[in-house]
Amino acid sequence: MPLYEYKCKSCGTVSEYLVGVSSDQPELVCTDCGSESLNRMISIVSVGRGAQPEMCCGGQSAECDGQCACGAM
Repeated sequence: MPLYEYKCKSCGTVSEYLVGVSSDQPELVCTDCGSESLNRMISIVSVGRGAQPEMCCGGQSAECDGQCACGAM
């Protein structure tokens, strides 16, 4: 289930909710004031994938100084 951030229109509190895809989800309410008037916010997503091949210089780049994040020497 995706995790979404919602901002309350009444008090401005930002809360996170796990939201399923089924239509039988309960109505979301503000954790502070209990209002049902919430706006879903656009959030930044970060996914860690480890070192990318193009980022591994193998010590061949001046910026690397022989110490790559991927462990290549």
